[in-house]
Amino acid sequence: MCVGDYTHIFFYLEKKLYTNNADESHSNANQIIHDQRTEINGLKSTVEMLEKTVREEQEAKYKAWKRLAELTQLSSIT
Repeated sequence: MCVGDYTHIFFYLEKKLYTNNADESHSNANQIIHDQRTEINGLKSTVEMLEKTVREEQEAKYKAWKRLAELTQLSSIT
């Protein structure tokens, strides 16, 4: 009878230990997911800013080339 009681306690403690490790593992996994989501959102913001910067730079180049073409055309008239 004593062996059965100890065996039952052993299995109970082993199951509790496994459950605690599983909960801790899930907690760690959730933290990793949260950190990665935060990093992804930061990278998205950076990409959006870079896309806007490139778009503005292309518009500025287009305006400069257009102005240069107008000046070249005016200088050839005179």
